[in-house]
Amino acid sequence: MAIRTFNIVVYSGKEGNVILPENTATSRFELGEVDGHKGYYEIRYEGAVLREYERNGYDDSDFYADVWTGETIRSIEYASTRGWTYGNSARVDATPEVLAAAAAFAARLNFDSLKLADEKQATNPAVKGRRVKVVKGRPANSKTKALIDYGTEGEVFWVGAQVNYNRYIRIPEYRVGVRTDDGQTFFTPAKNVEVLNPEQYRTPDEDLKVRAQRNAVGQMYGHNAAMMSHYNALGL
Repeated sequence: MAIRTFNIVVYSGKEGNVILPENTATSRFELGEVDGHKGYYEIRYEGAVLREYERNGYDDSDFYADVWTGETIRSIEYASTRGWTYGNSARVDATPEVLAAAAAFAARLNFDSLKLADEKQATNPAVKGRRVKVVKGRPANSKTKALIDYGTEGEVFWVGAQVNYNRYIRIPEYRVGVRTDDGQTFFTPAKNVEVLNPEQYRTPDEDLKVRAQRNAVGQMYGHNAAMMSHYNALGL
């Protein structure tokens, strides 16, 4: 079914017949009539509609379809209650080849996103058991109150959160408790220490790729019943 967009024709041929535009590489056209209005349907993205969905606003609703363009996944608004679009429609009809290409594309995007998040998490000092080093601030020993030198290393044994406020928003901030190799302990904002050898906390790329693929499958097929029904009918 693809995406069907109805176009009302005000001025037609000599006998009052609708003159169809010529088909193109991306669109084909069919005669149609909606609520007594003559016109034609423009049909696009046949075999390439991945999902269709609705976005509800305060007063109106807009209807979208995600399609595979051959290079990327694109979201297209095909109808809305903001205007007369009663003849427009979309239906999931992606072929197995399109589904595979779109899922591979989504998996690549997911992998890049997961890898970036994983790199950030690997450098996060607010995790129990991580080795860290003091790089700023001057935390004090919990017992003697003596200042801790820059470069002091230890293991995070406690993590806590506090909320700071400015004029506009609440800003969460983590604090960590660190135990040095000689048994001293101190508490400081997590931003005052950095993780030693963060690479050891990275997730292997192969594991991230598996997770990215699973996420992509969920994005392709898990959004709505129509997509799941189509997916199951294809036997994929």
